[in-house]
Parts: sequence; C-alpha cells; structure tokens
Amino acid sequence: MKRERLLLIDALRIVGIILIILHHLSETRFSYGDYQRFTTFLLFPTYYINFGTIGILVFIFASGCSLAASGKSPTSISEVKDFYKNRLLRIYPVYWVAVFFSIFLRASIIPTLTASDFLRTFFGFQEFFASSWIDEWGKINGTFWFIGVILSLYLLYPLVSAAIRKHPHVSLLSALVVEITSRMLFWYSFPQIIDGWSWFPLCRIFEFCFGIYVIRTGLYPRMNSNTVIAFLGKLSFYLFLVFLPIMEVANNTSWRMPLFISTTLIFAYVLYSFDEAIHRISKKH
Repeated sequence: MKRERLLLIDALRIVGIILIILHHLSETRFSYGDYQRFTTFLLFPTYYINFGTIGILVFIFASGCSLAASGKSPTSISEVKDFYKNRLLRIYPVYWVAVFFSIFLRASIIPTLTASDFLRTFFGFQEFFASSWIDEWGKINGTFWFIGVILSLYLLYPLVSAAIRKHPHVSLLSALVVEITSRMLFWYSFPQIIDGWSWFPLCRIFEFCFGIYVIRTGLYPRMNSNTVIAFLGKLSFYLFLVFLPIMEVANNTSWRMPLFISTTLIFAYVLYSFDEAIHRISKKH
C-alpha cells in the first residue's frame, strides 16, 4: 500500500526551494526586483537571516521530519547498514548526473578544476575545510555544499533518532546546546575554517533533530498532500540540484526569466524521472 505524503513536509520543501532560488536571484542581480532586503544577526553572530539561510534551515528541518515520518528508526547493525545504503542510493546517482550537467553548462571552468575539485565534488564534500570562499567549493555549483551536510546528518540519524525516541525533550535541548556551542567555536576559535559554522554537521543538528522531534511527538497537522503538492514537494530537491548553473546561463539572454523558469523545470523533471527509474530498478534487486 502506498504511503500517504504529509502536507507539512511537502509544503516545507516547496517553501524552502522558493526561498533559496529567490536568494540566488537577488545575489546574481538576475531580476529587476530586490527580493532580499534584509540581512541581520539574530541572537548570535552565526545566526543571520536571509532567504537562503532560512531556505536551508527549512530543508534540513523537512529532512528530519521526512525520516521520522517514514518510520525508519534503525537499531541493529544490519538495519543501520540498510539505512545508509538506501540514503546513499537516494542521493548519489542523481547528484552525479547533476554534477556532470553543471560542468557541461559551465564548460569554461574545466581548465581551472583540480583533481581535488573533482574528488570533493564527486562525494559532495567540496566545502569541508575549504581554504577560500568560492574558488574551492563553488566552482562547479555553489549549492552542492549542502549534499555533504545532509549526508553527514543522515550518518547521525540512527543515533539521534534513538535518543529522541527515548528522551525527546532532553535530546532536543541537548541538540540546541550542541549546535550553539559548535557554531560559537567555529566563529570565534576557528575562523580560518571557511564557513565552518554553516557546513559542519553539528552546527545544523538542532533543526534536523527538531524535525524528528515534531513528528515523533505528534506536534504537526495530520493533513496529507494532494497530487500537485506531493509532486512539487518531490521536485524541490531536483530543482535545487540544477537551478544555479541554468540561472547563470539564462542571465546572459534577453529572455532570462522565462528561459530560467522553463529550463529549470524541464531539467528538474528529467532528473526526477531518472531518479525514479533508478529506484524502481534497485527495488527489483
């Protein structure tokens, strides 16, 4: 029986990708409007607000919600291995296609790419311990840094899932303390580690755990997605993988916005179809 998709999770994914795209539209001066009029510090230096940071936070929260809603809570070694295998299969094949797609659209950067660029991008960890902002981790696609973060959080999922199941409130509070402490350490003690407070997994652990917590404690609306919302929720990840290089290409044309929207939707759907085919094949084996 096909499992119903929660409206909360799909809606969060849709909102998340819209915010991230708006952030990059504003950064690249793609359109005539100013979509991002505010950037400020919130409580701590590492918690600043803009469309992009909010979008990433929403994506991570939705990922925690999605894993908890799926009922996955691996405990034995074999279950943990199966969980990791399924997560890697869910991310890597379609991500690798997106990597080659990005290189194709940005062919002019090929002479500047090093073996390290290819290797780290291939595994999705291009921002980890980068020594410069854009030259090392943003050459191929500036959004791919998120892959390493979400894979790292998946790695931690069996542990934090078990903790939240046994001690939900204490575990969530502990996750908040760990995240704030980690961010402060990177900000004040390790400024030479570029943007460490953003990509280091423990600096994102609270929003991930909060998603798990919300589902496990039942603090969410029980409405299911309709067909359109469910499809758009699925498509959000594939939009995330392809939109940035298409935006850069379309920005040099007179029909930049219509070209950007139509081409991004088309290639996101192609990736989605490829990913669905991969999973159908894997289930047969």
